[in-house]
Amino acid sequence: MSSTADVILYGGSIITMDEKNPSAEALAVTGNIITAVGKLDEVFALAGETTKVIYLNQKTLLPGFIEPHTHATALVLVNTAYTNISGYDYHTYNDVNEKMKETIRKLDTETSPLPWALFFGWDPELIPSLPLLSADFLDKEFSSEVPVVVVGQSGHVAWVNRKAFEVANVDDSIENADGGVFVKDDEGHLTGQLFEVYAIERVTSYAPQPTLSDLQTKIKDQWKDFASRGFTTVTEMAYQRNPAFDTLLLKESEQRDCPIRLALYQVVYGPENSIKEEKSSTRSHYQCCPSLLRIDDSMDGSLDQDEPIIEGSDKLWVAGVKVIADGSPHCGTAALLQYRSHI
Repeated sequence: MSSTADVILYGGSIITMDEKNPSAEALAVTGNIITAVGKLDEVFALAGETTKVIYLNQKTLLPGFIEPHTHATALVLVNTAYTNISGYDYHTYNDVNEKMKETIRKLDTETSPLPWALFFGWDPELIPSLPLLSADFLDKEFSSEVPVVVVGQSGHVAWVNRKAFEVANVDDSIENADGGVFVKDDEGHLTGQLFEVYAIERVTSYAPQPTLSDLQTKIKDQWKDFASRGFTTVTEMAYQRNPAFDTLLLKESEQRDCPIRLALYQVVYGPENSIKEEKSSTRSHYQCCPSLLRIDDSMDGSLDQDEPIIEGSDKLWVAGVKVIADGSPHCGTAALLQYRSHI
């Protein structure tokens, strides 16, 4: 290793997270490695003619943040096809309503197949003023001409309009299956509300899907967004293998300027619940969380479905497995037990 640093940072509060030496006056980096943390004279001893010196202007330098429980790849998929209406970004129903109507106005209804108006992040907990949704409400308030889908922030509940049911060939005769619920009124008519994987995907799988190029662009955008917020390591807590999408993740992780490390926690199914039991364009059995996009997994016919694609690197690896009893307390699909202590 060269004794000359590539970069030296100084002139601010440098937090080391080392209990014995919690702060420093300067920090040196050579290649991708921090080579010195300490006093000014010690660190600047590594300065050379080509060393880039950065004055922090009394700002704070922190180690990169690690996000231990998120859905990084799911966020990519959602942001590729869905318009964000999350309570994190919108604070009143008027804001959400305006965003939804603006999005629908921009759709070209003269094209075939029809475009879909897809929204993600409906959150009555953060925005208490949100109205109760139904197929009739979506038809009247937003559109009856194009399919409209509104997915709750938890991802376990959705609402669709009548046009979405029509395009997806869903009518009142449809039955619940595999934990999915098509909510019906007392007379047996669909209300537009959907719970869990089978019901949500039964409708959304008919929506136009983005290209692999679109997904690759969104991966880059999302990784840049994570980095801009100080994250250097993020997780996907419900990773499910998909050769096409895995290939995109691998491609991005191999880029020299990739700013994010991604740790995957794989959902593992028992042999009696193998997802290989049934595959079709409209059903995906035993998934723990809805996949809001259908990704073409036949991009490379030479891929062996049983052979691990992601072998692991310093930027992308399978860190563990996820064992869950799924459902969401936010929309009432989780099984809950009240425990009363006698202590």
